Order: sequence, then C-alpha cells, then structure tokens
Amino acid sequence: ASAQEQGCNIEGSRGPSLRVGAMDSGLKSTSSYSVDFNPKRSKLEKDIANHERKAKHVLRRAALSETDKLLDRDTLLEIIDETQQRWLGCLMLPITILFFTFYSIAASLHEDVASSHLLEAPVRTKLVPPLDEFEDATPDMLQGVSTIPEVYHFIENTYLPFLFQQTDALGVALPQKEWGTVYQYNQMKGMVIMELQRSTKVKCDDDVASHLWCYPQDEFTDADYGRPFSQLPGGVASYYTGSVN
Repeated sequence: ASAQEQGCNIEGSRGPSLRVGAMDSGLKSTSSYSVDFNPKRSKLEKDIANHERKAKHVLRRAALSETDKLLDRDTLLEIIDETQQRWLGCLMLPITILFFTFYSIAASLHEDVASSHLLEAPVRTKLVPPLDEFEDATPDMLQGVSTIPEVYHFIENTYLPFLFQQTDALGVALPQKEWGTVYQYNQMKGMVIMELQRSTKVKCDDDVASHLWCYPQDEFTDADYGRPFSQLPGGVASYYTGSVN
C-alpha cells in the first residue's frame, strides 16, 4: 500500500480504495449534530423564550391599561363575548317568565295528596280489605270474587250499599240530595263506572282436563254478557245507558 500527502488513499491488493480524507471532512461538517448538541441548553433556551413572550404580553397589557385610546385585542374579544351572553340572556327572559307562570299554575292545580289519600284509603280498605297471613278472601271483598254468582254477590252486598247509600248509619232515610254519601263527609256526584274484563271460553288443551272449559287470562272477549235489555226491568237499553233508541 502507498500513502499520498493530499489524501490518505489506502489501497489494498484485495479491496477497493478508501478515501479517509474525504470521510474525515464529512464528519467535521456534521460536528454540529454531535459536538455542539446539548439537550439541557436547548430546553433552557426554549424556557427563556417563553418567559420573554409572557413578559412582553404583561408589559403590553400594563401599557394599554394606562391609556384610554387603545384597547387590547384579547380584552375586546372578552367584552364582545360577555355582551353576546347578556343579549342571549335577554332573549331567554320571556321564556323564563312563561315557564315560571306555567309552573305556578301547575303547582296551584296540583292534587292534594294528603286529602286524596284520606279519601281513597277507606274506600280501598272497604272494597279490597287487607288479609292476615292465613285468612282467605270471601265474596264480600273484591279479591274473593272468582265466579259469576260471586260477582253479583259482591255488587249487591258490598258495592252498591257502600257507594249508593240512601240511609244513614242509624238506618234513617236520607233526603235525595244526600244520597250516595260516603263516610259522612263525601258524596258521589257522578256516575260510577265498573269495568269488567272477561276471558274467552275455550276447551282445555290438557288431556286430563279436556272435558272442562278454560278461560285464558291473556285472551279477552267483548261478546254480550248477561241478559238482553228486553228481559230486564225497563225493557230498553236507554233505561240504563241514558241513550235514546
């Protein structure tokens, strides 16, 4: 191998020539990425720049606060935003007044829960009295009605005497204007609607009960029930419904 002054050309008998001088100059040109790079110094410079910007901002705001001819852009944006919020609040004022008015009306018309409970609790106790653990329901109470004769028994002995009284507690006849008095303090002023849901009558599917009739609880019928109006006292439907044939 031979060496020259202007380049350390290294020549080998078995490999290509290598220019060391050129590589050395290339490494020197990239020394700024290896020798001069300092992460701590770079972070410090960024922190100083951030503090400088903050200081300039504070000084500018302080200077603008001393004059009445200039206004900071950020302050102007805050004022515009606040004005817009006030304008929206003024637009919502009629809606707020209407809401308060409707709420006051609804509160004044709200049902008196205490009075309703004092009225409904005795009625519920009379029609559906609570039972003890080993006590069975009777046809005189609603939960004890399960057959057609028991329906009429309940209506005749419990339902009608309770809601359509014509005598007082001592058996003295009441004036007609006091009929329907309930527990001395309340009176029926309108008609009483009693709703009856009847299941369809079908043959039982079970082989053991195939000779019996079943009444599915999820299938209802609206077929005529009871005697025709022509066989009842009055003879016409208008006698009971108030309609004209």
